[in-house]
Amino acid sequence: MRLNYRDNKEEIRSVLYAGQSGQCIGCLDVFAERNFELDHIEPQDNGGSNDIRNIQLLCSTCNRSKSRKTQAEFLAQTASLRIGKTPLFSNVDYDELEKIGVSIKRQKDWDKRMSKPMTKRELKGVLGCVMIVAILVIGGISSGVDSFNEWREDRKQQKQRQIQSENEEIERAKEREKELERIQADRLRLEEMRKAMEERERNRKLTHEYMESRGYRWDERKGYIPID
Repeated sequence: MRLNYRDNKEEIRSVLYAGQSGQCIGCLDVFAERNFELDHIEPQDNGGSNDIRNIQLLCSTCNRSKSRKTQAEFLAQTASLRIGKTPLFSNVDYDELEKIGVSIKRQKDWDKRMSKPMTKRELKGVLGCVMIVAILVIGGISSGVDSFNEWREDRKQQKQRQIQSENEEIERAKEREKELERIQADRLRLEEMRKAMEERERNRKLTHEYMESRGYRWDERKGYIPID
C-alpha cells in the first residue's frame, strides 16, 4: 500500500508535519498543522508525481511564492527568510513516514467500516471469529491478544510523543517571539539614547555660540569667562 497525494491528503499532512518538526520548508517558521498546505516538490507541470516523496508542507505564503518554480529556484528565492533560523529536522525519512501514514490510513478505513451496520454475512463472519478466538484462549494461546495490546499501547505512546513534540515546538516558537520582542525593545531604547545625545550636543553648540556672541569664551577649568 502506497500513500499518494490524491487519495491520502490528510495522512500525508499528518506524517509530513511530524517529519518536518512543524517547520515550513521555505521560511523555517513553525506553524500549526492546519496552517500548512501540501505542495509538489517537483511541479506536476514538469512531470512531478503524486507520491509522498514528491510532497512537502509549506505555509500559505511560501506556497504562493513557489507556484510552479522548481525546488532549487524556490529555495534560492526564499534563502533570505531562513537566515538566522535553525532547521529542527534533517532529511525527511519518507520510508518511515509512509509506514506510519499507511497505519493511520488502515486505522481510519477500519474505523469507517466498523461504524457501518453489519450485514448478515459480516455478522456470521464476526461470530465465527469470536468462536475461533474463544477456542484459542481456552487452548492457552494468547500471544495474538498480547501483540494487539502491545500495538495499541505503542500507538498510544506515539500519539503522546507527537502531542508532546507539538507542544514543545509551540513553546520554542513562543520563546523566539519573545526574544524578537526583546531585541526590538533594545533597538528602540538605543535609538532614543542616540536622539537624546544628539539633542544635548545641539544644545551645547547653541549655548557656546550664544556665549561667544556675548563676549565670553570657554575655559576647560573655569567654564565661560570674559574674552580679554
